[in-house]
Amino acid sequence: MPAPSATTIAHPLTPLSADEIAAARTILDRAGLLPETARVVYLGLVEPPKDALYDSDAPSPDRAVRVQIHDVAAVGGRDVLVSLSRSSVLSESMIDPSEHGQLPVLDEEFELVEQILAQDEQWLAALESRGLDVEKVRVAPLSAGVYDYPEEEGRRILRGLAFVQEHPGDHAWAHPVDGLVGYVDVIDRSATRIIDLGPVPVPAESGNFDDPEVTGPLRTSQRPIEITQPEARASPSTAMH
Repeated sequence: MPAPSATTIAHPLTPLSADEIAAARTILDRAGLLPETARVVYLGLVEPPKDALYDSDAPSPDRAVRVQIHDVAAVGGRDVLVSLSRSSVLSESMIDPSEHGQLPVLDEEFELVEQILAQDEQWLAALESRGLDVEKVRVAPLSAGVYDYPEEEGRRILRGLAFVQEHPGDHAWAHPVDGLVGYVDVIDRSATRIIDLGPVPVPAESGNFDDPEVTGPLRTSQRPIEITQPEARASPSTAMH
């Protein structure tokens, strides 16, 4: 898919369109950078130099995007610069977690970390000591960072924090399981470390701010508010009725 022509771009800082994102994907695929196990964790517009924006006589700057790609079957990733104007890859470099840090956590890794911990005996024992049902425990994985621990070298380690969800509509963040952290290697799919500081009470107060039984009836005395921004003025005008 060709990139949109320069005439279709209102301004060099115009946000990427769906067609441009699709074009970037086509370029990456054509370059062999998107195998089945690849995931795009970041794709964003590369802003041109400021002088290119202020010089009305200068040719339109190159429309380029920066893409970070993670391969779920390997550690690290790629940092790629793609030109939409020229439909080509401008540069490519490997991302070394020990130097650049881990790439962002993927949506699919949320489910994966929870599944791995749900089968770990030490994690299950920690939940049992707190009287918690593993089926009601949600796990939020965060990056474990890179701290030169020899046992974590060359691995993609995420740390999972536990939260209790009493029912599918329950706001689990209101019920953190403190004193319990699970470290998971998402490449070889194993729990590498469980930190259990012992049971403490799990907050029971509801955090379901959209539940009328918790928040009470919605207010009806609020007057409407209307906000407009004609011609992208710096300060929006506000009209209240």
